[in-house]
Amino acid sequence: MLLLYLVTQIPLNTKKHRWKLASFTCSFGSLKEQKAGYLILDLLANYPAKDLAQKRYGEHEFDKYLPIRFITEKINRESLFTIHINSEDEFHGNKFQKSFWDKVHSTDSAISISAPTSVGKSFIAKKWIKYLLDLETNVEVNIAVLVPSRALINEFEADFKEMFHGETQKILISSSPHKSVFDQLYSKKIYIFTQERMNLFLSINKNTGFKGLFVDEAYKIADGSRGMLLEAVIDKLYNDNPDLKLVFASPHIENPEDIFYDCLPLKETTPLVCQNRFYLHENTEDDCFWDIERVTIQNEKIYIGRIQSPSNKKIKSNKAKLANFAHSLGSQSSGNIIFANDGYQAENIAEEISKLMPEVDDENDLDSDILDLIELCKDVVHPNFRLINFLKKNIGFHYGSLPQLIRVEIEKLFKAKKIKFLVCTSTLLEGVNLGCTNIFINNPGKGNQKKISSGDLLNLEGRAGRLGQEFQGNIFYIDWDNSSNEKKELTIKRATSNLIEAKFNEIIDLLETKKNIKSSNLDTEAIAGLVFNQFSPHSNLDNSKIIQSSLPANKIEKLNDVLREYKKKLSIPEILFAKYPITYHYSMQELYEYFKEEYSERPEDLLIEIKPIKKNANGKKENPTFVSINRALIRVGKFFKTSYGQNPKYHSLLSSNWITGYSLPFMVASTLTWNKNFNKDNSEFIALGEKKKKPKYSNSSRLQRY
Repeated sequence: MLLLYLVTQIPLNTKKHRWKLASFTCSFGSLKEQKAGYLILDLLANYPAKDLAQKRYGEHEFDKYLPIRFITEKINRESLFTIHINSEDEFHGNKFQKSFWDKVHSTDSAISISAPTSVGKSFIAKKWIKYLLDLETNVEVNIAVLVPSRALINEFEADFKEMFHGETQKILISSSPHKSVFDQLYSKKIYIFTQERMNLFLSINKNTGFKGLFVDEAYKIADGSRGMLLEAVIDKLYNDNPDLKLVFASPHIENPEDIFYDCLPLKETTPLVCQNRFYLHENTEDDCFWDIERVTIQNEKIYIGRIQSPSNKKIKSNKAKLANFAHSLGSQSSGNIIFANDGYQAENIAEEISKLMPEVDDENDLDSDILDLIELCKDVVHPNFRLINFLKKNIGFHYGSLPQLIRVEIEKLFKAKKIKFLVCTSTLLEGVNLGCTNIFINNPGKGNQKKISSGDLLNLEGRAGRLGQEFQGNIFYIDWDNSSNEKKELTIKRATSNLIEAKFNEIIDLLETKKNIKSSNLDTEAIAGLVFNQFSPHSNLDNSKIIQSSLPANKIEKLNDVLREYKKKLSIPEILFAKYPITYHYSMQELYEYFKEEYSERPEDLLIEIKPIKKNANGKKENPTFVSINRALIRVGKFFKTSYGQNPKYHSLLSSNWITGYSLPFMVASTLTWNKNFNKDNSEFIALGEKKKKPKYSNSSRLQRY
């Protein structure tokens, strides 16, 4: 009981120490120490972890032998942290969730949350949305959820369908920007979109009122042209719905109040799952051994020992280091995530892990869900898809260009602990809710970038430890000392504000010359389009909060003067201005004039023909769909900066095959055949638009791109 007394006397300002102690005692302590840990969890109002302790050690009935004082305090605490959604739904929230609930009901201002992944941001946001829907009435309510990726759309959609199971006759959960004639049958609607889909929705569905808007991964508002579009969409929703309740959620943001104008910040820095950080690097005297350092609560490294190299020899490549230590340290548990910089590297690391695993004697002994996913891979991608052999050994990989259907199933099997090792790229940073027991990191990057930001690294590390499933998670930095012991939060500056300031003179040049000047890039053209879109409705920028919060008065007046002259040169329909808020409108004007000049007599030639391949009079094959799409992409490439214009034949062939009904396995098989025969006969490969260019990837690695 001495330990029980001591832990209750730890000051509240050292809750990180409390949580570390609770995690340790619940995981490794004696029965008395487990009881003490259970009480700490109750004091911290960490109900998911407390429920986990009760589930694991429930036969001991922790509550039964508590002193009367503790029982009384426990009852009072449960009452204090009970959150009521409606007459049929209430739950015990943690301290962060209760703070959010109190704040969102006490103000009409937008709220911007900054908190670790494990504190339950998404959970409380979904409960808040359920509250806003007011299910006990038939009043029509529309709620918008904005997320940065299709993967998150699917995740939110699945979570809401599970939450509202049995109430689907009243609630529409939609991820399509195109309304159906049946939508009017529902009085409650939740629209889950990326900013691109929301922009399209608003352009074709006028006067749709919204009661609430939740923006997940809101720090993406700082990311170039997509960040600009996100802000433009939020701004429009905010202006069109004066009573809109608006909530932003981000991980580890130093200045959450700057995500959007007039935001009230809500910050939490302590995760609800204990995270242990370890550094592993080769011993300087014997490269067959690796030294291990642990990061303390005070963010100091301490040497704790050394282990033998998993391969009993020097490991040279980074992929081999990650694979060997993930296998060595993670084989006894499920939930191992290995971070890779791109899809190609992810597959190679998965292959390295596969080499360390025993061969499968009888595939019939595999889990039925694994077998189902293997068959899905064969049907959707190709019978020789590399993932298939990895799945047989409970290994998977996960990256953006995988077919969405495959990615979703991989996530399900990982959460169900049927995939033990999962090699992920930065798609994991887009908010996909994959918690894990162990994360293995070596020199992390994001696509072509050499390194990820401190904020993204914090986001990645936040996946270690699954709330309600584990008391702690482990982060292993493999031969990588560049990670700072002291984790720094990301400082956000909205892309619009940043680019308007930084590229003001370029914007002026672009608007005055009305041409794609060589020094401009997509972000410059996007911000010029956004500035004009803010100007157009009132022929000035005086009512634009986006511009007013980004520039001084003299520069705003300069923009007003330039934009008045610029608008005189545009004859495209004004309805297009709002429909394409970050498009350089003079490029649209040039395309419009080109259409009038070249197609005024035959406007039907602008349409894309969808017709089957046929032979002409000379016996040669003709593909009208390919020709039509290729012609359209060439037109687009003349006036807009797009990758399609650089290689239109390749994109046209893929698009025409897809539109006319060819399956992905067929297209993958065709590509492999072209690569195989490349040196013998270039004609078919040249049809892809890569004349006199050797294939960049081998057959097997090209396959992973699909």
